[in-house]
Amino acid sequence: MRTDSNRASSLIAPVGIIFQLSDGTVQSCNADAAMILGYTAEQVMATNYLELPWRTIHRDGSPFPLDTHPAIASIKTGQPYTDVEMGFYRSDGSLVWLW
Repeated sequence: MRTDSNRASSLIAPVGIIFQLSDGTVQSCNADAAMILGYTAEQVMATNYLELPWRTIHRDGSPFPLDTHPAIASIKTGQPYTDVEMGFYRSDGSLVWLW
């Protein structure tokens, strides 16, 4: 039988955190970010968000243009972007939805 505490703990999702510099260079990422994205931490940290090596899409399947990509827009404005949902194609080709 599941208790309320067991049910609550099963609803906790991994939280990926990526730190990047203002030039788009990824400085670090946590293990959850690498796992969610399907890349190693080293592969993530070898990227530059101004030249994304992976594909991201809107809910309707259209691509995120570089200038409206949440990471790029945040760098340009200095403001966090919240409540953005995007599809991310992982290294194995599977699609994961990020919020």
